[in-house]
Amino acid sequence: MRIPFATSTPRSLPLLFLVAACAGPTEKAESVQRVDDLLAHVESVQVDSVVSKERARAALDQLDLLCSPSFAGDAKESYGHLLENIEGSEKQARQLRASIEPMRTSAESVFRQWTADLESFGSTRMRQRSQMRLDETQARYRTVYATAQSALISYDAFNGDLRDHALFLSHDMNVSAVTELSGDVKLLRD
Repeated sequence: MRIPFATSTPRSLPLLFLVAACAGPTEKAESVQRVDDLLAHVESVQVDSVVSKERARAALDQLDLLCSPSFAGDAKESYGHLLENIEGSEKQARQLRASIEPMRTSAESVFRQWTADLESFGSTRMRQRSQMRLDETQARYRTVYATAQSALISYDAFNGDLRDHALFLSHDMNVSAVTELSGDVKLLRD
């Protein structure tokens, strides 16, 4: 999943300077630190999202291998690998969930301070410019947050489907059961 907010440092710098310009010396440092923290949280969500996708794909690949008509390996061993991959995917989805809340909290702090600092401008034109940048940044952040939440919901549902397939196979792993699941695996892959 690609998260569009603050993916490159050059686009992030104007945000830092605008926020910092609205505050006194100590407040400037705190504002810059809050923005830096937000950017770090956004990057963390991005990384966790990419790793979640990789872990989910690894679990699906293992299920696909196990349900392949040409499977000739050790079924018990492959099933164990499937369970390990599903657990890894579920663990990574939990990590993604855990990284979203700090991002949200950090964003609220940045936007609250930025909004309060708008009143410090002496120039109406600069205040309006900062307000416009705030609105644009909040819109980008809302997109990031919504995308992350959507991805998390998808990973949870996908992991649930994988877990159901593993449960099915735990009681009925034979040629006909595996053949029956082949269509389901194609749907999961799509």
